[in-house]
Amino acid sequence: YFPDFLVVLANGERLIVETKGQDGPDVQLKEKAALRWCQAINNDGRFGWWSYHLVWEVGELNRLLNERAEKGEAA
Repeated sequence: YFPDFLVVLANGERLIVETKGQDGPDVQLKEKAALRWCQAINNDGRFGWWSYHLVWEVGELNRLLNERAEKGEAA
């Protein structure tokens, strides 16, 4: 499984971003794999904080990135 985007924010947070235009059989499988990976890498603790995000449209992606960036600045 190769995600669409890996994003590293200025605060060091890392996002796995999967973009989809329509639902399909692989969506849930990819989501489960990515969530499992995030949990494992976060439990390890040596590679920063990772989270998985599924977005369906461009506006959703813009909101996600803006929200995560704002939360990182406040932390």
